[in-house]
Amino acid sequence: MQIEQLSRQLDATEKQKASLAYVISLVVLIASVPLPLAGFLGTLGYAKVQEKYSNFVKYHCWQAVFSQLLVLIFTSIFWGWSVRILLTTQEFTQDYFYYLGFLVVFILIESIFAIVSAYQIEKGRHPKWWVISAFLDQRIEDVEKN
Repeated sequence: MQIEQLSRQLDATEKQKASLAYVISLVVLIASVPLPLAGFLGTLGYAKVQEKYSNFVKYHCWQAVFSQLLVLIFTSIFWGWSVRILLTTQEFTQDYFYYLGFLVVFILIESIFAIVSAYQIEKGRHPKWWVISAFLDQRIEDVEKN
């Protein structure tokens, strides 16, 4: 994660709406681990509602959406694999437990990034997640603008 200092002051509404995107993604993640699509759709719904606000708010809402998309992909693989094992004669393999460990670590890292991002936004900073920010920087205009 890269954290940038903005040249302009964020107003309280921008800080609140942008940091809330990460808080919502965390709450939805915890509530939807068994149903990963619900977490993604909840964060996506929040981002769509916030489209009318500043580029800064849009940027962070969409950054939270893309992080939830990654969680959706990895948890869907895990649940699909689990269902296949339970419905067939397949055994729980060492690879399955390695993937489970990877998934737990991935979700912990994503959660830590979300908490740090929400905190940094409240401090008036602009956290950018490495892979996601490369995509968003090309699609969302300057976050310095209102």
